[in-house]
Amino acid sequence: MRKPIRAGIAALTLSIAILLGSPASAFIDGYEGVFGVSGLKLSEDDRRIIGETVEKALNELQPGQNMAWKNPKTGAFGSVTPLRKGEYKGMKCQEYILVIKAPDNPQAHQFRIPECFVPGEGWKMAF
Repeated sequence: MRKPIRAGIAALTLSIAILLGSPASAFIDGYEGVFGVSGLKLSEDDRRIIGETVEKALNELQPGQNMAWKNPKTGAFGSVTPLRKGEYKGMKCQEYILVIKAPDNPQAHQFRIPECFVPGEGWKMAF
């Protein structure tokens, strides 16, 4: 008998119990408060590129695949890697890793983020 997918999906389901109102294309605007990162300065152009890459990666990639992003104007770069897919209240959900390396900060920052696709609204961060 096949075991139900439990721990991974249960953790994802629990983490998306409360949906935030930030679309993928704009969530970086509040990253400092959400993630507690200071010293990571991103331009509006960086935020736009990250948001577009997140949306494209969630729509096109399979778990474990990687999509790089870069802003040649600012030198900021990173990647998006979907980890796993699930479902919550009929919505498709995914967890992914976002890596951000800003030129003014010596270290790369890595965030593990769950998002769900809300019909009519697009991808939303979920906690």
